[in-house]
Amino acid sequence: MDKSLVCITAYSNKFWRIKVQGNMFIVLYGKIGSRGSVNTKKFVSEEICLNEADKLIESKLNKGYWESDQEEARSKRFLKTDATYSHSIGSLKKSSNIGPCK
Repeated sequence: MDKSLVCITAYSNKFWRIKVQGNMFIVLYGKIGSRGSVNTKKFVSEEICLNEADKLIESKLNKGYWESDQEEARSKRFLKTDATYSHSIGSLKKSSNIGPCK
């Protein structure tokens, strides 16, 4: 399993990636454009490793991350002309789901 997630908001620009290899996983995370940091964790079985990886993925999704293959579609939504830029900023400020990724 290999999963890449991103969180791009007015306050945050982060990536998070997990790769499961047998009974261990490797997590790479950080600011987009940086080298990031790496953590590894080993488990007694492959099944436990996959379960823990799924929990981490679910946690990131709940914190506002999304799969990176959706990044292009989301960023296109924010590409506006100068005429609509001010309106978009006003809408973003009023939105309750805008904030830093946790």
